[in-house]
Amino acid sequence: MFLVLHHFTITWLLLQIITYCKGTIPSALFPSVSKNINESTFPVAMKIKSTSDLILVKCPDKYYKHSNIKDSFNMDGLLEFSKLTFRTNSKIFAWTPSVYNNINRDNIVTCGIAGIINFNNKSINYDWKMKYNWQSKPKSFEIAKREKISKTLPSSNKCGDDPSNVVKFTRDKQGNLKRVSINNGELKEEDEIPHANKLYYYFDVPDDNSILEYVPPCQIVRAVNDKPEIKINGQEHPVSPNNNKIYVVKRETMTEVFNIKLELLSPDTPDFYKGEKILMKEMRYAESSIADIPNTDEMIMDSFTLHQFKILKFSYNYPTIENDNVVEKIYYFGPMKDDYNFPNQDILYLANETSIQPNCTINGITYGYFDSLTYENKTIKLNDFNNNEKDNFKRSGDYIILKNNKTNMISLMCRYITPTGTVTLTQTF
Repeated sequence: MFLVLHHFTITWLLLQIITYCKGTIPSALFPSVSKNINESTFPVAMKIKSTSDLILVKCPDKYYKHSNIKDSFNMDGLLEFSKLTFRTNSKIFAWTPSVYNNINRDNIVTCGIAGIINFNNKSINYDWKMKYNWQSKPKSFEIAKREKISKTLPSSNKCGDDPSNVVKFTRDKQGNLKRVSINNGELKEEDEIPHANKLYYYFDVPDDNSILEYVPPCQIVRAVNDKPEIKINGQEHPVSPNNNKIYVVKRETMTEVFNIKLELLSPDTPDFYKGEKILMKEMRYAESSIADIPNTDEMIMDSFTLHQFKILKFSYNYPTIENDNVVEKIYYFGPMKDDYNFPNQDILYLANETSIQPNCTINGITYGYFDSLTYENKTIKLNDFNNNEKDNFKRSGDYIILKNNKTNMISLMCRYITPTGTVTLTQTF
């Protein structure tokens, strides 16, 4: 009796091994899916606790048998032919990425159609769907390891030793996922080439005996690089003779389009910062300082248009291995001539009128500070005023006003000091 039982046990074990080799996988390898599948089984909801916004999820493949050797599985066509899907050599399981849904945190993956043999030995088809729900908002950007990347991706000591079982994903600038196909270790395809803050997700693919139904990345890498240079129209520009913090761009026309670039002086990744947004802010030039003008912030990319002379500060927060740093540059977009005279401006004015009075504005322009006014061939400096008065002029707030005027036509020349020289506004009242 004992020998019969012993032989029976050995025979049963051999049958299990043979059955396993033919593709019969215990339903225990999908612990969240009931062994006895029915109409209410799918979609199976899974709670995701990963801090990554991208996980690798398990689906059955063509040789998967849920609980009966006669069970069948037809993988969903979109999944089967997707370049994102990783199919194991045995074709028992397939792994595909699932992305966090910003709207409701749920993401449903349709694996395919399972043909399940019922108690009447008939096959009933079920749509095998898995619903993944993130329990908290992911922080992929924050947890990613910063690495300087040019041509190749770094290896990771947090992932497995067998590179054939490590799959890597990234996104293009439109957010579309792409599986990284490294050619001789180099990143060559356009969607793979690194740019600032680009994330690369590394995954260890579990073997066919694993009960894991999803895996988080074993490593997330965030691409950083060296400090970029801000360049206008791809050129170097001279500094101002009056302020070495200001670079000078001389304009040919009053309305002009300028190209701007964050240039990395590296032959490997010259476009690492291409398409990044740059903060543009208008500045006010004073005799002893230069300051930001509030509420003039504007985010630009690649180009911008100006319709007048200005001083602008451009800044960009670039990531490094340790932290984020700022690169900034101030440009004066001024006239071709260092001493420039604006065309005369006629202003309708009647003698003895009080609503409009001939004047120069002290803060009339932002790219220069008031120096002097000229009236009837006499020049008066701002510091000539005593108790806010000088000759027939008085200072009132930001204005220098001609008082007690009896003539119907007068000409005032308002002169301002700029980073390269002067500009003069001539007004005829």
